[in-house]
Amino acid sequence: MIYTTYYAAARKLPKDIVPVAISTKVPEEWKGPVYRPLAPSGSIFWQYKRQGQDEELYTQRFRREVLGVLDPHQVVRELMELSGGKDVALCCYERTGSFCHRTIVADWLGEAGYDVSEWKKKGSKGKNDVRGYRYYINADGEKVMRVSDVIKMIGKESLMVWANMLGLKGIDYKEELDRTANIGSLCHSVVENYFNPKRMAFVDYEEFGIDDPDDVQEVNNALDNFFDWFEEFSKHRRYHVKFTEQVVVGKELGGTIDCGIDGWEDPDKVIFVDYKTAKDFFLTQFLQLAAYAMLYEEVHGPDTVEGVMVILMSKKKNKKTRARFISRKDLDPFIVCFQCLFDVTRGVNILTASLPELSQIFEY
Repeated sequence: MIYTTYYAAARKLPKDIVPVAISTKVPEEWKGPVYRPLAPSGSIFWQYKRQGQDEELYTQRFRREVLGVLDPHQVVRELMELSGGKDVALCCYERTGSFCHRTIVADWLGEAGYDVSEWKKKGSKGKNDVRGYRYYINADGEKVMRVSDVIKMIGKESLMVWANMLGLKGIDYKEELDRTANIGSLCHSVVENYFNPKRMAFVDYEEFGIDDPDDVQEVNNALDNFFDWFEEFSKHRRYHVKFTEQVVVGKELGGTIDCGIDGWEDPDKVIFVDYKTAKDFFLTQFLQLAAYAMLYEEVHGPDTVEGVMVILMSKKKNKKTRARFISRKDLDPFIVCFQCLFDVTRGVNILTASLPELSQIFEY
């Protein structure tokens, strides 16, 4: 079995799993084996850092320049030699859920037929179960684009502006991005598990890398605000969870719907719900849910979705949780907008892959 994880979590690996570093640089205290063929080149890494954190371009270059010259079966054989035949965990720096090259490696090995999963501590009740990195295969056996990859196209410029603003304040935007993501993931996990009778809604700060007292307080505030809201909301609207983490794959797109509840007007229909700890509502939140509605109807038939709802859990003490609902009859403009975004994303991917063939380089 092949796992992936990050260096901080590698310390918790059981003895029968051998951690193997696959990053360009490794922590000073690292004592385990290192497998350099899967490390990104300095050129790929620095282009990513200096040109707006373009994940699509990074992925294209890493697949072409690093993975494109490797045989996945030979790579696995060499990893097994390093581990002495034991299971391995491929390690780099980024926390679970963050974009990093080990996710690309995991997809690449998965496409070659190997079972690759992000390692999770036994008994963990977090959102990301051990099930491997998600790529979606349609009914024709073809790998399709993820809804989240399309949504990212609309957020790149605003991310750069936000990063520059933080830089002026002396804040590392990557660390801030990870910090807020960890808080959001933990809150999402607790709420999701609360509505799942098979799970315990346990607030596991350690699992999500949250140890700063201010961050812990933000988590507590968000959860307190949500459950205060839910108690009052339940007096006016039914909130029966129909499913969580449901994968839906159409002909050209795939995604995972976080939560679906029974429709209020028709319980046989579904309302998609997403829990957020952002400061406000954003268009991208509803574009993503609209895309899921489109996919869900493609798979399950028309007239099966009643609407979508985003719930904002404020991280400030005693600030009310807010929810915004859009009915299915008002989702069509969002779906049209998403379809346009999808066409643009597909075109960008094609041009990125074709750029070396369509261009000339003059280097002196």
